[in-house]
Amino acid sequence: MGGGYENSEEFYANTVEMIYRSERGQDVFDYAFHPINQASVLKQPKARALLTDLRYAQPSLFLALARVDAPFNPIRPIADQLLRIDL
Repeated sequence: MGGGYENSEEFYANTVEMIYRSERGQDVFDYAFHPINQASVLKQPKARALLTDLRYAQPSLFLALARVDAPFNPIRPIADQLLRIDL
């Protein structure tokens, strides 16, 4: 999968943790402790696909995470795009 993640669950867990860290003003990094930013995550097709899949697998969690106001929140732009399409 890349980024040191062995499966999608690890990717989701790290993404949620990094959203939290970002909200708290802390550094964000991938599972292998390499610095990341929202743009670098969103450029990865697999990451975009997993975050989009979360919208359908766990809609309430996806929407709650999309509402978090943090500098690093790759779910928010995906939610904005999907919700425009769904309307």
